[in-house]
Amino acid sequence: MHQARLGEAKEDQIVPMKKRSIDVVFYAYMEDSSRRMDIWSQFNTTNIRYLFSTEYDSDEIIQTYSNSKICIIVHSETESAMETHRLSEVSRFGCIPLIETVNDTLLLEPYQECGDVNFVEFDNLVNASIEMLSKIQRTPSRVLEKEMRKRLQWWKNGIIWETLLNDIFVGYPRTVNDAIQS
Repeated sequence: MHQARLGEAKEDQIVPMKKRSIDVVFYAYMEDSSRRMDIWSQFNTTNIRYLFSTEYDSDEIIQTYSNSKICIIVHSETESAMETHRLSEVSRFGCIPLIETVNDTLLLEPYQECGDVNFVEFDNLVNASIEMLSKIQRTPSRVLEKEMRKRLQWWKNGIIWETLLNDIFVGYPRTVNDAIQS
């Protein structure tokens, strides 16, 4: 199960995707990371309605995530592990997670397929945001809402860590004896 510092989203907090007023949001410390400042300056050159903030008022964060189409996660350093603490926050409010690619690739597939997490290279975060926003505009609202409900349900159900590795490695030997017999 992922941590839920902000708690579960209430139904009345989930804004339909096309009615959300913020295109992209990113909460994190900015001052200690030139990489994050670089992304911020790149967004400054676009027409994207974005919010980058270091504010940590839980009510404000909940309101913002619930009203954002895309929630991005940028590592403070290169070659970072997946920031599941941030991912667990953004995913509960219906925004589409757009995350800088991580090195621990073992869990990428379940997050991509089930949690609708989008991993992109650092240098492509702004372009990926633009493409994703364009896709949101082209996609019928009923389809977007169905996708969002599916994504929200997966995150609400949580990950069953006890069976995750077996689920990932279906078909792989389960025991040492199975491996020897293969």
